Amino acid sequence: MNDLLSKIGEIIKIVQYIEHNLALLIRYQKVLKLFEDKDSVPNDLFYETDQEAEEIQDKLSNMTLGRVINYVKKYRFLNNQELNNLENILQKRNDLIHHYFKDKDFEKHSNNYGFIDNQTRYLTNFLNSAGNFNYYLCTLIEEKEDEYNAIE
Repeated sequence: MNDLLSKIGEIIKIVQYIEHNLALLIRYQKVLKLFEDKDSVPNDLFYETDQEAEEIQDKLSNMTLGRVINYVKKYRFLNNQELNNLENILQKRNDLIHHYFKDKDFEKHSNNYGFIDNQTRYLTNFLNSAGNFNYYLCTLIEEKEDEYNAIE
């Protein structure tokens, strides 16, 4: 059971990193969008947009993952499959936080090692999926950060 609880803690941690990384990507995307069709942008417009992007990032840090995903859709830096993966992570995380123990009735199955092993495998798969998605976001952040630093 301790392994199962440890996995849940790791999942919560990695999903928080996903939320943080999405907010950072939105910030970079807002600024970089200025340069999509232009070679240069006036400094005052750049600094104004950069400040707005920072404020959006701060605002997103206090939002639920579902609301952050709505911003992700607006800024269009993930394709449909990636968005589906993200929404699947949200659904599984919400289920884990709000329903998992009640619905699975862990009290009833506390001595059922097959049940616990099966749930541990489920959580391991979820953790791996969320971790892979977060790793992908980190690679996107590196790309966007390089682009951002090139214009600063």
